[in-house]
Amino acid sequence: MNDELILAAARLKKELEKQKLTFSTCESMTCGLIAAAMGEIPGVSAVYAGGAVTYMTEMKSVLADVSPEHLLKNGAVDPETARQMCEGIRAKTGTDCAVSVTGNAGPEAMEGKETGLVYIGLTTGKRTTVHEYHFSGDRAAIRTKTAEQALTDMLELLKRD
Repeated sequence: MNDELILAAARLKKELEKQKLTFSTCESMTCGLIAAAMGEIPGVSAVYAGGAVTYMTEMKSVLADVSPEHLLKNGAVDPETARQMCEGIRAKTGTDCAVSVTGNAGPEAMEGKETGLVYIGLTTGKRTTVHEYHFSGDRAAIRTKTAEQALTDMLELLKRD
């Protein structure tokens, strides 16, 4: 795990503590990388409740209440899927805010979606937003960039709200 990812997790933990908020995650293509980064930070259990790894498409419905009809029609790599994932995990865990990631880390196109296409869903309870990214590099680089960006996006959203 790289230092930038751990620093992003530490910055988010500090802001969550400052605002007295709790946080959860729903990860698909990062497969627990965000959770692992949070786990590197001492005392993180005061703010990080946990999350779900929903790598298989159907697990997004089972663990995060994503609409099965939506998944059948639009697939896993979709902005609405990311929105439902973050809202669903926030509801299931009872946290104040949540982040979700879904995308294609490659090495080839999936569901007609190019390698590097990523959607990051963020919710604070007050609002939900989804960001689209196009990352380059190999599979490991795309997954790491996604995890770092998700933590950074969550921090920025919390500072705005």
